[in-house]
Amino acid sequence: MGVSVVLLTYNGERRLRECLESVTWADELVALDGGSTDNTRRILAAFTPVIHTQPLDLIRAHGGNFDVARNAGFALARHDWILVIDADEVVPAELRAEIEATVRADQRLAYFIPRTNLFWGRPARLLGADYQLRLFPKGCARYEGPYLDARPVVSCPVAQLTHPLRHYQAESIVHLLAKLHTRTSQRARVALADPAAIDTSASRIFYYTFRYYYREQGAAADGLLGVLLSTVYAAYPALTQLKLRRLRAQQRRSPDPSPQS
Repeated sequence: MGVSVVLLTYNGERRLRECLESVTWADELVALDGGSTDNTRRILAAFTPVIHTQPLDLIRAHGGNFDVARNAGFALARHDWILVIDADEVVPAELRAEIEATVRADQRLAYFIPRTNLFWGRPARLLGADYQLRLFPKGCARYEGPYLDARPVVSCPVAQLTHPLRHYQAESIVHLLAKLHTRTSQRARVALADPAAIDTSASRIFYYTFRYYYREQGAAADGLLGVLLSTVYAAYPALTQLKLRRLRAQQRRSPDPSPQS
């Protein structure tokens, strides 16, 4: 039973080498690049002879949701098991051993893997165990949702692994805010086409989301870091609502808007 690692990249040089070195034990690396302009492709070339191109037309057709490009990687994979990772993630030795034992057992299950999220190199309680569906038999899962980071659709039973991925969620406040802008813009564009998306109070959304992260997820125990992260993550749904409201106003002014957010 072999393992194919499927990896999407775009200007991910900062942690990419560490990421790739952590999966050299796998039988295959399927890398799909989105047109990187940094050293990403040069680093990839040291680990795989073939670098595929992400299907950009498909990504645009899904409102910028590059998760759907992973399906192309799944189709290219030559082995029975698929492990999905990102360029800012690392597979520690304990998780590697658990994955190899799971693959040898050869049960047709899809597995959620917990992530330790690191902000500026520090683990944070904000996102809890943050289980992500990342290991499954080929043909068992695919991405279909309109939003980034949505769970894939799975056609087999699911289970959980124990040892976590190490995820460098953000290296700086600039990185974190850039991600906030990108994700909220994409969500607002998708919501614009959804008649079920309602116009609610952004301030109310922010308050309840902040309270959820700060109190219920335990971010308060992380001190000032917890306050900062709770504020940024509460801004995701609130800012999405504000951007959606702006797009709807543009749409009313023009019957065929081409919004840029």
